[in-house]
Amino acid sequence: YLPRQPSVKQMIIDYIDRASTYTRVPVKFIEGLKECSHTIELNIPLKRDDGSKDMFKAWRAHHSTHALPLKGGIRFTPFTNREEIEAVAILMTMKSAVAQIPYGGAHGGIKVDPKLLSIREIENLTRRYAHELSNAGFFGPAIDVLGTDSGTGPREMAWMMDTYMNHNPNDTDALACITGKPESLHGLKGSTEATGLGLFYSLREFLNNNENTVDLDMNPTMDG
Repeated sequence: YLPRQPSVKQMIIDYIDRASTYTRVPVKFIEGLKECSHTIELNIPLKRDDGSKDMFKAWRAHHSTHALPLKGGIRFTPFTNREEIEAVAILMTMKSAVAQIPYGGAHGGIKVDPKLLSIREIENLTRRYAHELSNAGFFGPAIDVLGTDSGTGPREMAWMMDTYMNHNPNDTDALACITGKPESLHGLKGSTEATGLGLFYSLREFLNNNENTVDLDMNPTMDG
């Protein structure tokens, strides 16, 4: 029998509680870190290639607007939900604070398996999502900068940036509304491999620390 694992959001809340015991931060402020300030939930219609229509749930969560713009990725997965989206938004605030980047945390996603859609269907769904976020004030270079996550990449970022630019032709900073876009559209070199490379460096440092590996009964070095 395996005990039921806590949700991602509950694990984050537990970590916040543990970390707060090492600070003098007021309890009410700590409690405020556990919830998002704004979350938008969307029901996006999509006309399929065969003429049928489907509806897809989507979200965008703003955890903390203490600093703008907010920053966070967009995921397209069949298992995502509001709680997961809000949990990652909280993490984005923490990541930015630790790295001393003046952004608030955000995250978003659509509950969809992109492998089951055609390229045309994915594009239409992506563009509609970007359009709805922009209309609701949840998307823009001075408000909320979107980026890649599970199930999305430079292609989706290009579609969303193009949608934002078409609906905001007077925004001279429109190119800054998205990260993770193709290099040909003013994207940065190295963004595609950045997450995996970061994981490699983290694992290397973890495995080269004897205290960590002894606790886990592992070989204390990693070669190659």
